[in-house]
Amino acid sequence: MKIVIDISEEEYNEIEPFLKGEAIKSGFNLFKVLKTIKNGTPLPKGHGDLIDRGKLKTHFIGTEQGTDLEVYLEPTIINAPVLIEADKESEVK
Repeated sequence: MKIVIDISEEEYNEIEPFLKGEAIKSGFNLFKVLKTIKNGTPLPKGHGDLIDRGKLKTHFIGTEQGTDLEVYLEPTIINAPVLIEADKESEVK
């Protein structure tokens, strides 16, 4: 299972030693870490590549009505940098 969690850089820096198996600072709150994981968003099995939609470039094309239509061209989407790889183990073959 893959889970997306929202955690600040400061919080991540606090738990990073724990994740590496190193000694942790006094006052480390494991329950806070577990709550953050619990509140994460599970990704569905078989999901495709996750990309940053905000980084995609749009293009404007004219319509017969004389207005512009904002679109994403297929190569822009296909070549977008991947943030999280697809769940290939669950893909139907």
